[in-house]
Amino acid sequence: MFGERGYEGARIHNIADRARVTTGAIYARWRSKREVFLAAMDYTTAYRLTYFTDHADRSAVENLVALGTRLREVSLGKHEDLRLEAFVSARRDFSLGEKVSQFFAVESSNLATMIGQGKQAGDIDQSLSTEAIVALCLCMELGAHLVGLSESPLSEKPTVDEWNDLIARLVAAVTAGPAATPATDP
Repeated sequence: MFGERGYEGARIHNIADRARVTTGAIYARWRSKREVFLAAMDYTTAYRLTYFTDHADRSAVENLVALGTRLREVSLGKHEDLRLEAFVSARRDFSLGEKVSQFFAVESSNLATMIGQGKQAGDIDQSLSTEAIVALCLCMELGAHLVGLSESPLSEKPTVDEWNDLIARLVAAVTAGPAATPATDP
């Protein structure tokens, strides 16, 4: 409901109807709509972090490729809708912004851990900033969600092969493979 109607537009009775519980059941557990919203954010963050535990057996490079290839088909579902609403709502409410920053920090930390492990394994170039790689990953994901939400003015979506080729090249740019030798003029 928060993702569909926004924080301001969502009503506890709508949330109760969707959850097939009474409003009393909601208020027995949470004192306010804000607390329900924060609980939904906790749930969404935990759900999103299952990716890292479910794919802990993959290398950092394999995970970066998998995360990147998923961006082409990003569809705004309940978790992504809620996440976007949280960012929007955080602009109007400073204390909510602090909580959203905490959620974002948890996801950033998991990405940084994955990148760090890739560096230790020799799969990711140690000379590159972990923070910069994490920021790029998060920007690409949020951007993909916004493009999906706006129904991009692009006339055609790239094919799966075109997208996957691009992601593979982007990920290859951060791997610890042999450094490319720049062309020199004679």
